[in-house]
Amino acid sequence: MEKKTFDLCLKVLRRFEKAQILNKIVLVGSWSIYFYKYLFKSREYSTFIRTRDIDFVVPLPPKFNKKINVFELLEDLGFIEEFKGS
Repeated sequence: MEKKTFDLCLKVLRRFEKAQILNKIVLVGSWSIYFYKYLFKSREYSTFIRTRDIDFVVPLPPKFNKKINVFELLEDLGFIEEFKGS
């Protein structure tokens, strides 16, 4: 995996932790499998396909202690704000 992509993923996770929302959401998708191998210390958790996006499940209604603008948290990292649907 490209180190630059991995470093960006860690920056996102650290910012979510600092904003106190990381414990309220669930990392899913190909990035979760990457971290499973460290959490469970097993080689059985591996994937050769890793997307460039980071996917999270956010409960409905969100259980955050305060209003969080995710775009503002990540804007300086080069992320683009985009909405689909309602």
